[in-house]
Amino acid sequence: MRYVFRVHSMNKYGWSNFSVVSESFDFTEAAMLAKKQELGIVLTISIPIVIVAICVIGMFIMIYGKYQSS
Repeated sequence: MRYVFRVHSMNKYGWSNFSVVSESFDFTEAAMLAKKQELGIVLTISIPIVIVAICVIGMFIMIYGKYQSS
């Protein structure tokens, strides 16, 4: 289902005229786009965190291995 919008607002001078009709809008498409953007944000944040965690764990393993061999 597609929708169009017209808005008007009120301020201290009173109500404005209605705006021109917007382009048609589909909430289903908007919801799918939002989910794609959420996935991108999650990946953008989580991938660097995982890489740093792997590096830190690797460093601890290397340091622990040196102490074990001595």
